Amino acid sequence: MNKLHVLIIVRNHSDCGRLQSIVSELNWIAKIIDLNQLSVAMITRRFDWVVAVDVPLDNLNLVDFLENLEEYYETKSFNVISVHSEMVDVGYDKLKKNWLELSQQFFTLSYGSSNADFELSKALSDGTRSGYMRFQTPMQAQHIAMFLSQLTADSERAYLGLWEVFINAIEHGNLGISYDEKSKLLDDQTLDEVTIERLAAEKFQNHYVRVSFVVDEDSVSFDIKDDGNGFNWKPFLTIDDARILEKNGRGIAVAHTMSFDELAYIESGNHIHCQIKN
Repeated sequence: MNKLHVLIIVRNHSDCGRLQSIVSELNWIAKIIDLNQLSVAMITRRFDWVVAVDVPLDNLNLVDFLENLEEYYETKSFNVISVHSEMVDVGYDKLKKNWLELSQQFFTLSYGSSNADFELSKALSDGTRSGYMRFQTPMQAQHIAMFLSQLTADSERAYLGLWEVFINAIEHGNLGISYDEKSKLLDDQTLDEVTIERLAAEKFQNHYVRVSFVVDEDSVSFDIKDDGNGFNWKPFLTIDDARILEKNGRGIAVAHTMSFDELAYIESGNHIHCQIKN
């Protein structure tokens, strides 16, 4: 089984001992560093995830560090979440339980899971306040939509909207599958086959969907960007009579009218902002 590579950033060094004793029991290759000691020179390997414990993602030290890390490894972004200090300031048994759940979830989000009954922990959701992730495949999109939907007050409604937006970003944005082309692929029952072929093609290997999120008292906001050229999104915000019986082309309207309280495309259409109220 693959091991997760996790970088944990804490606000002060006194937290390191407790976390180190726990992550040593997980299936992680982990490094724990103090916020005040951040240095790219300290990092000797790439990480699947960065966890900032009680460190907001707009902290200038953290922002500078992650930007330098991305430049050093020539990657567009890491998977990053910021969690409340309550995940550290609890008893050892509860802390261990939370981080064991975190380990399982990170593995699922990073590598996928064959466990159809996998459920995300509300304990983690209560501790997560912001972050950003990137993904390429429909399976990764599904797991990340599941994870993010648990941050909202209505997970089913949120999951539906996130999934529709994510799969559009993969198919139409990153892989360049047009509306008409998808209709034909659905008729031929070859959409999955073509998606797999394009994901493996050199032209699309560095195309990612990136999602950032912020949780506050009243709402959860999402910003989703893909590496496509954008599209004319305005006709797809609602379902008209001409498309009501089509096999595709309704996902954006579903997300707009049924899932999100706010949905807005930005500029060319490869950047979308969504919000769901709690």
